[in-house]
Amino acid sequence: ITPTYGGTGVNNGASTITVGGNLNTANTFTTSGNYGLTLTTTNTTNSTFPSGTHTLAGIDVAQTFTQLQQFSAGASSSSGFEITTGNLGINAGNNTDTRLEVGGTASISGTLTLGGVITDTNTGSNSFSGSLNVSKGIHGLADITATGNGIFYGTGSSSFGGSLLISKGLNAQAIVGTGLTINGNAVITGSVTGATSYNGLVITPNTGYITSGTWNGSIINPTYGGTGVNNGSYTITVGGNLNTANTFTTATPIDYQVPTDSGSTLGIANHKAVVTGSTKIFDENTTISASEIFYSARKGFDYDTSTGGVAIHYFRESYLTNLMVQRTNIFLNGLDLGLGVMNALNQDFRYLQAYDGSHPPLPGSSRDWIIKLNYMAKF
Repeated sequence: ITPTYGGTGVNNGASTITVGGNLNTANTFTTSGNYGLTLTTTNTTNSTFPSGTHTLAGIDVAQTFTQLQQFSAGASSSSGFEITTGNLGINAGNNTDTRLEVGGTASISGTLTLGGVITDTNTGSNSFSGSLNVSKGIHGLADITATGNGIFYGTGSSSFGGSLLISKGLNAQAIVGTGLTINGNAVITGSVTGATSYNGLVITPNTGYITSGTWNGSIINPTYGGTGVNNGSYTITVGGNLNTANTFTTATPIDYQVPTDSGSTLGIANHKAVVTGSTKIFDENTTISASEIFYSARKGFDYDTSTGGVAIHYFRESYLTNLMVQRTNIFLNGLDLGLGVMNALNQDFRYLQAYDGSHPPLPGSSRDWIIKLNYMAKF
């Protein structure tokens, strides 16, 4: 019986066709192969397939999609989903907090952006070669490894029962965990809760204060209270206040150098000038001699009334004037008489200490009067 008369037009042999209701096709309905096709519906079902040739595989094997796909709650796959282009959207009743559960390994080579919390409860590890952006918090009971950047923003907290390994940067608002290993930079905008130690440094909880230990990190810059240089084995000990209004510099650790002047030495004047002269007066046997010694300003240790100890003080320049009158062959040949005065202007000249000797400078001679009698006998 041909189709025009209500038949199939072919010999169906032992095969049977059973229709319990209406079977309507607007166009060609074709099946091929040696296996049967069973379609079971539990309610009114409308299915629209795209044009072209497609192979419908079981949902328990890998699925390949070329554009945005959406799945309702309960969708699962034992192998995995592969998105060649576009995005994978998971939405159950427009609920943005719908979970994505993967029984195997989830590998993400690009960027994974989550608006909710990501929770890891397995004993394996999670790896991300791209970026991991979490707006709330991430909670992991196993190890989490990220070869890209780990970025945790928002008001939530992140906790790790295992290890968090990040080869690049870590930006987090709050981290609570038993162990944190960072190979790159760690930028923490929130607080670190609990007692923390690093290489022997003990940090007071919730304060950031280092209470004990030895610093083994990089050189501390002056803006953070350090010296900014490697001092080697030298130590800096200050028993009181050290205040400088300007630069305090020493080129090399020289004990006798003036701290504010690398070209000066403690206790010694930078400049000294001596002028001497003599002339005959009255006759050939009477001579008058004079000398003038000039010392520029000096610095050395002196008693400090404000501290009760010694400190470096400034001493103004000094002028030492000496006079001598000598008469030869007085009363007899070979007998000479001299009268003179040393430090005629009675300058307060002192012998300064170039080191801390725990006492003030030693005083020099005041004005000294001199009488000298000399006799030279001839044989």
